[in-house]
Amino acid sequence: MLTDAKMTFFGLAFAALLATLGALEIEAESASESVAVTAGEGQTDWRHEELRGDVFYQVFVRSFADEDGDGVGDFAGLTDRLDYLNDGDPATDDDLGVDGLWLMPMFESPSYHGYDVVDYLSVDEEYGSNADFARFLKAAHERGLRVIVDFVMNHTGSGHPWFQASSVADSPYRDWYVWRADDPGWTQPWGSGPTWHRSPRGDGTFFYGIFWSGMPDLNFSHPPVREAMKRLALHWLAAGVDGFRLDATRHLFAGGPGELQNSQPDTYAFLREFSAAVRHEDPTAILVGENWTSTEKIAPFFGDTDRVVGGDQLPMNFNFPIADAIVRGLRDGTAFWVMEVLDAMAELYPDGVIDAPFLRNHDQMRLA
Repeated sequence: MLTDAKMTFFGLAFAALLATLGALEIEAESASESVAVTAGEGQTDWRHEELRGDVFYQVFVRSFADEDGDGVGDFAGLTDRLDYLNDGDPATDDDLGVDGLWLMPMFESPSYHGYDVVDYLSVDEEYGSNADFARFLKAAHERGLRVIVDFVMNHTGSGHPWFQASSVADSPYRDWYVWRADDPGWTQPWGSGPTWHRSPRGDGTFFYGIFWSGMPDLNFSHPPVREAMKRLALHWLAAGVDGFRLDATRHLFAGGPGELQNSQPDTYAFLREFSAAVRHEDPTAILVGENWTSTEKIAPFFGDTDRVVGGDQLPMNFNFPIADAIVRGLRDGTAFWVMEVLDAMAELYPDGVIDAPFLRNHDQMRLA
């Protein structure tokens, strides 16, 4: 069973080491109305300096606290137990004293994990209502806690109204996902699973989904998709969230089989676009990318720090290599593996970025 895990990040690792077309159109929010921000004069920089050294706690709402007794954690339960995480009083010592919370997927989804979203505007009904989330957010902010939420942009659930509409060949939403007439036989870059899947319509066509058929990838080459994702991010920022953990950002574009399904040039270009929209709305907003790869391949996701202070793509990225190096070092009784990663970071990471180190997350084996 998934449990919440304490995530120590937002400190420099060098210093710290340690369902209807109507609903569909409402969610898309008239995607033709662009929220893109033009680069150039007046470029907004990130304002993240006060985040350095902050500790965020990863919360799986489903397993954290069940207020109504139905066997599923909920926002009412999380709100009631916020004082355990941080009571807002720096003079006390009986709370964990964390600085922020990362909520795993909280949007409407048919699964326990929530990474197959079917409605980006509604809190999963098992966790409560949007009003329950708003009460939680207010209580967290009153205690000085920042709250970031998991934003699953790469794909939706196959039950999302966008995909249901897209599966019809002549639908105006056809190009919101990636379709073709045959199966090219690609497999996942990390394994042997297929990444092209038969249409649920049984019409002989195939759609792209790097994880599985229940999570079809959105088509970020299609401008309305790009606009919809930016607009959804701005919607939740306006609702009071402090930023986003961006899931699977390496896979937003696929240029072919194998490694061409990772970290394509178009991916970096869209992240610059998305980042600019968020930064223009709130330069203190948090964006942290999940790019599970080597230091060499994580470094480009920060973008250009000369153009934008903090980086013009993702100002923070989870440091998977340092997590593995710490665990390996403990096992082997040596600091060599940690120093190897730190040396690579010193060489490859842009100046002034904020690293996001951690030990283990929900996709990995627990240490405790």
